[in-house]
Amino acid sequence: MDKVVDPLSNLPSGVKLLLRNLHNLIPEKLSDNNYPAWALNVRTALAANLLLGWIDGAEKLPPETAEEDGVMLPNPDYLPWMIVDTQIRAWMDGLCITTIAQKIYTDRQVNVSFQKNVWVSISQTYDEFDIRKGILRQLNVDDSRTDKEDLVNRILKALSHKSYLIFMDDVWSIDDEWWDRISRGLSKFLEHTSCIIITSRNEDIVKRMGAAKSRIHQPRFFNDE
Repeated sequence: MDKVVDPLSNLPSGVKLLLRNLHNLIPEKLSDNNYPAWALNVRTALAANLLLGWIDGAEKLPPETAEEDGVMLPNPDYLPWMIVDTQIRAWMDGLCITTIAQKIYTDRQVNVSFQKNVWVSISQTYDEFDIRKGILRQLNVDDSRTDKEDLVNRILKALSHKSYLIFMDDVWSIDDEWWDRISRGLSKFLEHTSCIIITSRNEDIVKRMGAAKSRIHQPRFFNDE
């Protein structure tokens, strides 16, 4: 059996440790009035850990293959670069996406456009049962039952023939069967103006939840402007 090689093995140990703990680097999320300080903290933290080049373009993407003795072989620098880039992008998304989503969710004009508004936070560790009960509480529906299917039916009944806005925020993973059960039920009521918005660091998760490629938006990184 071939030996499994850590694609980050060529990176300094400090950088590897940092990548595995990026979420602790800048705990402060972006808000309406803290961008200058937030941006400075982000740039300083990345520069201090030799990662700013992935944001400002100084660290160029290595070619996928490299020539060795006249033979084109996989470039050992390519995969580590891609992993660092992906993790930094996911970290940056996590710093600002929820703030943007909350700004939309609390907007007065958005609120008056829907009869029901629901905010669901689904982080790395979530309890499906608690999420269902939390949705019911936001819909002002009795959540005392303990049967999961009954809770789903109550959610669907509360949203039946009403316009609604549902935010599924910070989705790291999802139970396909549970989400399919809810989303198929909600689709019956789409004759009303309704909207489901999903924020996630994983595009595959969003696609599994039914989002079309044309409706997936990937925020660009902020520049000095």
